[in-house]
Amino acid sequence: MQEQTTDYTLKFLELTAGKDPQFICEQLERGEIKRIEELHDLFSKPFGSWTHLKRGLEEINVKHDFHEREVWWCSVGINLGYEQDGKNSLFERPVLILRKFSKDFLLIAPFTSTEKDNPYYFKLSLNGKKGSLLLSQQRSISVKRLSRRVQKLPNPVFEEIIRSIIRLYPI
Repeated sequence: MQEQTTDYTLKFLELTAGKDPQFICEQLERGEIKRIEELHDLFSKPFGSWTHLKRGLEEINVKHDFHEREVWWCSVGINLGYEQDGKNSLFERPVLILRKFSKDFLLIAPFTSTEKDNPYYFKLSLNGKKGSLLLSQQRSISVKRLSRRVQKLPNPVFEEIIRSIIRLYPI
């Protein structure tokens, strides 16, 4: 038992090096960290880099002319748990614009390269690459997160996506 405790202690120290000890202690006290693997997950994501980029995105003045049915690269960021993260230095991934609320605010659903046969995934190819639209991860975002337009989906495909979303919310 002593050897296992020492292994966990060493792993804990390795994972928390350079991190805010007050933050870690507060999470431990609240029971938010129960296993050493959770510490690894917490510190393996570059939250600091995303926060720095997000501050920069907030400062820019963008005037993107976006529309429903369009696919854009979007800085979705680094997120928690199973929420879809962005990739690359801008923490981006393709998203489909589902609804334009205003010139500054919209509803999107992210794409993934994973294909699954379940109602929360809508299989779709983008520029010849197979993948899925994550219907369960719709979210509202600022236009400041959009970077560049990829394509516009044909109306029949978009209508089928909307029907699939409606099926997720039975009345």
